[in-house]
Amino acid sequence: MEILRRGADLTLLGIGRTVQVAQKAAELLAKQGVRAAVIDARFAKPLDAKLICSAAALTGHVVTIEDHASMGGFGSAVLELLARELPRTAVRIHGLPDRFTEHGDVNAQYRAAGIDPESVAAETLVWLSELRPTASRRARPTNGERE
Repeated sequence: MEILRRGADLTLLGIGRTVQVAQKAAELLAKQGVRAAVIDARFAKPLDAKLICSAAALTGHVVTIEDHASMGGFGSAVLELLARELPRTAVRIHGLPDRFTEHGDVNAQYRAAGIDPESVAAETLVWLSELRPTASRRARPTNGERE
């Protein structure tokens, strides 16, 4: 694996053609104040467990992007690794749905599957906003506690 961009808020793991998607999504996220690291996974197997765990420990949030079935694919392997090694890491998998994909224009297929840069960035922002209120509620003092 290769680190293409450093970031402290989120780790985007791309594989194959989706590395470009991850890079463009990171640029879009940066405009929204999210500092996303981008890693080119290069191979689905074997995973570079040391690099994935290091990045996940730093950011606490990992998004995988793949252009094949998300169930049982690269993202699932990353999820299994992090469930074992860093179970508190939030993970989101972007990939093709578990159904037949019609042949056609690749960019149109990516948009339809939500694995284009704009979809990944937008869905990641929503996902992060859903995660953060929970964390901030837990961090707030309860009745009788001091700030």
